[in-house]
Amino acid sequence: MDATTNTNKTTETEHAMNTQIIRDATDLAGSIRGAGDWGNRTINHDALSDAVAAG
Repeated sequence: MDATTNTNKTTETEHAMNTQIIRDATDLAGSIRGAGDWGNRTINHDALSDAVAAG
C-alpha cells in the first residue's frame, strides 16, 4: 500500500519521533510522581517526629 491509497500512513521517522515524545512524557510523569512521593514521605516523617516528640 502506498501513500496515495492510505493518507493516514506515517513514516518510520514520524513514528520514531512520536515514540520518543511518549517516552519523554512518561519519564517526566514518573519524575513528577517520584518528587510527589518524596514530598509526602518528608511530610509524613515530620508529622511522625512531631507526634513522637509530643509524647
